Amino acid sequence: MNNHSITVWKVMQKIALEKTWNQDYANDMFILWYLHDIGKQFGYMADHAERWWEILKRSDYKYWQEVYYHWCVDCKYHSEELDLLNTADLQVLQDWKQVTVKERLDDIWLRYGVDSNPYKDCKQLAINLNLL
Repeated sequence: MNNHSITVWKVMQKIALEKTWNQDYANDMFILWYLHDIGKQFGYMADHAERWWEILKRSDYKYWQEVYYHWCVDCKYHSEELDLLNTADLQVLQDWKQVTVKERLDDIWLRYGVDSNPYKDCKQLAINLNLL
C-alpha cells in the first residue's frame, strides 16, 4: 500500500468513528478502503476500480458498488459509504499528506492542468459532495 492509500484509510476511519462511534462500521470502512484501490497494487492505475468490482460483486461483498463507483462524478448510485470514501480521498495528496479539498484541487491542477479530466472530475466530485 502506498502512503496516499494509508492516509485515506486514516481519514475514513476518523470520519466513520465521528459519525457513528461504531467500531464495527469503522472496520467495514477499513475493508472498503483496502479494496477500493487494490487494482493499483497490480499495476492497473487508470481502471483499477473497474477491474475488481465484478469479482467483489460475485463474492457478495456488500460494498462492491462503492468500489466500482468511487470517483464517479455522474453516476446514479449513491450511498453514505461512497460519500465517505470519496470525501476521504479528496482530502489526501498523492504524497500522503492530509489537506483541504481546495489544496487537493490545487495539487491536481498543478500536476495535470485546469482543463484535464482529473481536475474537472475532482472538482465536480467535490461539488457533488458539497465540499466546495
